[in-house]
Amino acid sequence: MAQQNGNLAMWQDDGASAESKVFLGQILALTGSEVSRTKHLPGQGSGFVHAHRRNEEVYIVTQGKGWLYLDGAEIPIGEGNVFRISCDGRRAIRAVNDATLVYYCIQADGGSLVQATRDDGYRLPERATWMKE
Repeated sequence: MAQQNGNLAMWQDDGASAESKVFLGQILALTGSEVSRTKHLPGQGSGFVHAHRRNEEVYIVTQGKGWLYLDGAEIPIGEGNVFRISCDGRRAIRAVNDATLVYYCIQADGGSLVQATRDDGYRLPERATWMKE
């Protein structure tokens, strides 16, 4: 099978916990990265500052507002923000007191990208039903 699918509803939490995190790598059978979805309720956040030995991270904020602690600075973040943190970046994230914060985090081995979609992708002769001849 070329693709694994998951319904976004599978990744939603039941609302019972103050912080919900779901790792999607196993659900989607990822082989080159990890993706997680995190939800912090108002005023909640990471319980510790962390860094990585190998993985850089890209964060995509999809709901709410919060604070990113990055290398000693506290930076406001909100819906629509996208940011990358290098492996050794010291990081933590917290929701503001009056809004839930939801974000996705994509982890990949830092320095491992040897090509990108533009160089890797190629066109095929087959067509989907919505494509014109």
